[in-house]
Amino acid sequence: MAADGETTATSLPLEFDHDKKIEKLGNCCVVMASGDSLVGSEVTGKARVFMARGENNTVHRMVGTLKKLYTQIHLERAEGVILIPRGLTLKESQERGSQQLPVQVCRERW
Repeated sequence: MAADGETTATSLPLEFDHDKKIEKLGNCCVVMASGDSLVGSEVTGKARVFMARGENNTVHRMVGTLKKLYTQIHLERAEGVILIPRGLTLKESQERGSQQLPVQVCRERW
């Protein structure tokens, strides 16, 4: 298995190498990130911190932790890129649905 550590900036005509996309997590797991290696690095870095606190680091527990962190990071990014510029927080958007966002934004971004 092989993977690059390339990060592509879609808005800029450049690519640069960054962290690995295949990383060991604990004694029994290997994590493989696809897409932006910066996001993969952020997820695995936070997972390492979380896993260091626990004693029972099973594969099942690690998978659950990675899923939660991946979702959390992407929701934070969506809030920062889509909602906050429109004067909303994620909580407000969840409570009110998409009533305050134009239909075009909902179709394009979600």
